[in-house]
Amino acid sequence: MTETRVDLNSRKRQERAKRMQDPEAYDWFRNTHAYRTAHESPEARESRLERCRTRSRDTIKRDRETVFAHYGNTCDCCGESELAFLTVDHVNGGGNTHRKTLEAPNMYTWLVRNDYPNGYRILCFNCNCVATRVEVCPHNG
Repeated sequence: MTETRVDLNSRKRQERAKRMQDPEAYDWFRNTHAYRTAHESPEARESRLERCRTRSRDTIKRDRETVFAHYGNTCDCCGESELAFLTVDHVNGGGNTHRKTLEAPNMYTWLVRNDYPNGYRILCFNCNCVATRVEVCPHNG
C-alpha cells in the first residue's frame, strides 16, 4: 500500500514531535541554520545578509582582478587600461550561450575555477560591443 502525501506528512510530524521530546535532539535542532534564521530579529537578519553581500562582492572583485591580471590588464584592441572599462571576451564568439551554461556565479569565478582556459581575451566595453556587432573593430581596421 502506498502512502498518500497527507499520511506521509502526518507520520513525519509525529516522528518529529517524538524526536523533539529528547533534549539532546532539540538542542541539535535549535543549532541548525534553518532554526536560527527563522527565529532571528530583523536587525540580526539584515546584519547577516549584509555580511553575505559584502563577502560576495569582495569575492567577485578579487576574481575579476585575478582574471584581468592573468589575461593582461589592457584591452587587446585599443590598449585601454582602466579596469572599470574592461571586460572578458570570447575570442571565437558564443559568449551568450556559454554564459547561460556556467556552473559558477559569474564568468570571472568560472575562469578562475577552470584555470584560465585559452579562447578568452580582455577588451574594453566599446571594442567588445563593436566586435560583437561588426566583427571588426575600427582600431584594427
